[in-house]
Amino acid sequence: MVTLVEGEKAAGFALKGAALGDPRAYTLWEFAGSLNSEVKVNILHAGSGTLWTDIEPRALGNLGGAKVLQQ
Repeated sequence: MVTLVEGEKAAGFALKGAALGDPRAYTLWEFAGSLNSEVKVNILHAGSGTLWTDIEPRALGNLGGAKVLQQ
C-alpha cells in the first residue's frame, strides 16, 4: 500500500516537472512559492557590467568596496 501511494506521488512530481519542461524548473517554482511574501529584493545597477543587490544600510563598505578604496 505504501509503495503504491508513494509511487503515485512520485509520478505526480514527474508530471509537474514535465509540464514545466524541466524538473529543475519545477523545483525553482516550488521554492519561489514557499518564500515569505514579505521578502523584498532590490536590484541596484551600478554601471556597465556590474549588478549588486541593494544591501541595507546603503554603504559602500557593506559591499566590500571600502577595502578596495583603501588599497
